[in-house]
Amino acid sequence: MFSKDICPKDNDLLDLVFPYKTKGHQISTQSKVTVPENHCFVLGKNGKVLDCFNEGIYELTPANLPRCCSRLKLNRQGKNGKYKKSFKAEAYFVNKGEYSFNLETYDKAELGNRASGIFTCGLCASIKFKVNDCAKFMETLLNEYDYIKQGEAEKILKYLTSEMIINILNKYNFALSELISQNPIIEQNIFTELGHKYSKIGIVLLEVNNIKYILPKKYQKKYEEKLSLAKEKNANEEQEEKDKTLQDEYVPFGTIKFEDENYQIKQKTKEIATKTQKTDDIEEQKQENEKVEESEQATENITCGNATMITEDKNAQQNDVKNQDEYVDLDLDKIYKEEEKTTISGIKCLHCGYINQPNAIYCDICENKLK
Repeated sequence: MFSKDICPKDNDLLDLVFPYKTKGHQISTQSKVTVPENHCFVLGKNGKVLDCFNEGIYELTPANLPRCCSRLKLNRQGKNGKYKKSFKAEAYFVNKGEYSFNLETYDKAELGNRASGIFTCGLCASIKFKVNDCAKFMETLLNEYDYIKQGEAEKILKYLTSEMIINILNKYNFALSELISQNPIIEQNIFTELGHKYSKIGIVLLEVNNIKYILPKKYQKKYEEKLSLAKEKNANEEQEEKDKTLQDEYVPFGTIKFEDENYQIKQKTKEIATKTQKTDDIEEQKQENEKVEESEQATENITCGNATMITEDKNAQQNDVKNQDEYVDLDLDKIYKEEEKTTISGIKCLHCGYINQPNAIYCDICENKLK
């Protein structure tokens, strides 16, 4: 008798609000609800919203139905000591994704001033929106009808939107010249005011496009002429921008080799500039390398010269030592006299005869200990 699993089909979720029909609007307290993505499951009764469920899988137990329990008394025991197994309520799936429709106002606003006089004005537009608060949105719909059938939610919203736009036009009382010239300030005011009114019923307004005013016949011709001129002007501006882009991307014949479909066109002048820049960089690198080689050669020559000078000094000193070794005098009296003389100037080695510094302990040439 009662539906145990509440799960809509994909084709049913294309509408703004899809009513899920059950037998006698009876819903079991043990039933499971599968809420798809970008949708919301709403329970209502007598034009009021009871409980809402976002996307996911839920079990309709008294713990998950606080408003239904308070209004329908589901958590109270009966005379037999048992709780209710079902309750009567309407079930709806609300689409929370982006939704759009084309609108033509049902009524017309009365506008005018001293210059143009009083005239009527309607509006056609395409409106794109998104349901943000399902509870507020369903309350506004259920205030119009106690039960919403399939396809009625969009009709109700169109009627409410038509009333909102007529009120906006009456509020600002736009001049006829502004409407005929398609003043963008009017469209901006309509968008802001309609978005503010939509927010009160749980809707976020995304876009209002293709606005066209419905005027009396004597003004409609002027309006359509201005509208066609504006469209031609926009088309010409777009064509000029395309022509400019094509001129910027134009390359003379014979400068491109089409290798594949994804080949990107480039101007020949840019390629020549890049090539010249590369050659200049290579020449600069060569000059820097030559300078580095010259500096390295100079340092090598200096180091070689220093090495030769050091080797020559060592050879000369060794020759002096050899000559001194050949003429060493072993007379002790002369040695002691020389030692006394060297105490002031330096210490003479007894083995090689080299005069060392006064504070030296070992000879710098033969490395023997000095006495």
